[in-house]
Amino acid sequence: MHAWKKDLNIRDEVLLLSNGNREFTLALGMKLDLSDKPMGLGVRSHRYTLLAEDGVVKVLNLEDGGLASSIEYIPNARVPLLKYISRQHNISFDVSVNNHLGVMKSNVLKWLSEIDDRFRDMVLVLKEWAKAQDINDPKSGSLSSYALCLLVIFHFQTCEPPIFPPLRAIINEERISDRGWSNLSRSPFEDVCSINIQRFRSSRIINQSSLAQLLLSFFDKLVDDLSTLYIEDPFERMENAARTVCWVELPKISNAFQNSHNKLSSEIERIEEILAMPNGKTLDGETRPIGA
Repeated sequence: MHAWKKDLNIRDEVLLLSNGNREFTLALGMKLDLSDKPMGLGVRSHRYTLLAEDGVVKVLNLEDGGLASSIEYIPNARVPLLKYISRQHNISFDVSVNNHLGVMKSNVLKWLSEIDDRFRDMVLVLKEWAKAQDINDPKSGSLSSYALCLLVIFHFQTCEPPIFPPLRAIINEERISDRGWSNLSRSPFEDVCSINIQRFRSSRIINQSSLAQLLLSFFDKLVDDLSTLYIEDPFERMENAARTVCWVELPKISNAFQNSHNKLSSEIERIEEILAMPNGKTLDGETRPIGA
């Protein structure tokens, strides 16, 4: 491992884990927290190496034939990606390098879910719905999962009473504009967001809508005009988070929204029963009151 460290020009204080594939597999499965300290992972064969600092992958070497199959490097993506399928779990993974903005976006979405668990449930339901409608594949010209998340955030911000505050009440936009995402340290940024979230939670009026009611009002809000689709990315104001949607797929997306709205409107009681978990449980099986 010392030779591996030297080859990759890794600093001495970086922690190395080297006992076989287990730690590496866990790290790529997001079961290890790579955000608190520099950490490198690998095996003696040099076929699998990873270095992550502050939650961002810096170095990655993943060869076909071991942990991964169907490895595909996509250098021309907006953020260059390495795609592969885990042989152990048969799950597709996307790995990006030096993607500070992507890490911060993921963190903010996680922190928003701590305001209200219905956000996570809504996202899960809508992703399953979008997959069933065949409109959740950005490579084929339809909606990305991130775009769906932003639509749910917008819906939660515009409910009455609102479930989420404006994002500017959570993140310090001026500080980000001055320093840029790549220069932000995760811990201070997380502290600021946590304080702002607690401030909102302590002063808000709890929205008592059920998940089914929120789902129906979501389609009510978005069903009218989908002739064009522009979803502003709050982290990159000039970017359209729905830029992957091509005009050929837009009618399919519009029809999916319209048909689902009609079905929900006529079968809201049945949807309530389907989405209602026994004993007040959320979709992940945990018990929490509304607004928790």
